[in-house]
Amino acid sequence: MSHVALSPPSTPEDVWYSRCPVPTPFAVALKLGWLHETFEAAPGRDPLPWRSLGESRDDAIRNAHFTHARADVFRHGGNIPPLWARSEGADTRLIGVSWVTMRQQVQVLPDSGIRTPADLAGKRILVQRQPTASIDYWRASTLRTYEAALASAGLGLRDVVLVEQRSQVGAQSGATAALSPDGSLWTTDRSLARRRELLLPLVRGEVDAIATQAHYGVEFEGLIGARTIFDRSLSPQRLDRVNNDTPDVLTVSASLVEQRPEVVERVLLQLLRARDWARGHRAEVVRLMAQEFKTSEALVDQAWGADLTEGLNIDLGEENVAALQSQHDFLLHHGFIRQAFDLEQWIDRRPLARALARHAEERIAQPEPA
Repeated sequence: MSHVALSPPSTPEDVWYSRCPVPTPFAVALKLGWLHETFEAAPGRDPLPWRSLGESRDDAIRNAHFTHARADVFRHGGNIPPLWARSEGADTRLIGVSWVTMRQQVQVLPDSGIRTPADLAGKRILVQRQPTASIDYWRASTLRTYEAALASAGLGLRDVVLVEQRSQVGAQSGATAALSPDGSLWTTDRSLARRRELLLPLVRGEVDAIATQAHYGVEFEGLIGARTIFDRSLSPQRLDRVNNDTPDVLTVSASLVEQRPEVVERVLLQLLRARDWARGHRAEVVRLMAQEFKTSEALVDQAWGADLTEGLNIDLGEENVAALQSQHDFLLHHGFIRQAFDLEQWIDRRPLARALARHAEERIAQPEPA
């Protein structure tokens, strides 16, 4: 197995984090300030620097969101980069999985005459490529959506014309990139650029169909009257919905698990607290996620529905592991990862078990306020 080279920590005490702009208990806890609070000074405890990768202009630090090439990082988000990083030898542990089903749509222009996936035969479909990326997760996610749509009509990728577009999203150097005020790598400019790259080829007639995800498809339906001919998120079988952000994974540098387990437990406790809070505060979660996604509350509400709060659990159940195995196998089959690995050897159930036990004790001792 090849190995991802680790960058040394900035100081022995620093703890870094990163997240994708998707609904996770990590994002909720971060937006509420709970993760920062847990690392502030407390009686008998010194403050601990808690820093976002997105705060840095150093590309090696920023890219750790994808490579996990640091010895001190928490990451909660899409599953493709951490699967790839692990296959490349990154010394990480999978300590939790959350499942909020993300919309995965294939869309066409309203007057295209394309009504179902069967009508895609011989048509041009947009596939973005980002050659400079460590792992081209968007391309992998797009291909999985198209494959599912085409398979529903007895077709495959060989039955359509792949129109490749070189994506510029995320290509800007950290030295010149705009920094997000909330420490996210996904700034407003970057989010808008993704929308442009998807929409313009379709409205110019350069392609016949595009694959969209999350709230983008809902926006495009309202903006240009885009017709959705397939939505993978509607499959009645959860395992048929698997893609980059379905489910999302919480990974952490192995050194933190082994050398500073109390830090890992403190993070997990805040995620469990955010999970419980979200179940009774849906309107607030919608507002927080609208900030995270750089879009409106109405679009968030429409795009995710009830699953937005009900899916903010974190566990390591059999179905979640099966979902990641499915993704691993897909990535291996299409060459996005070069080497297979054993998921069970990647998973570490100890931190979550300890956090769940302590969370239950704390709830008995002091119920969470509304």
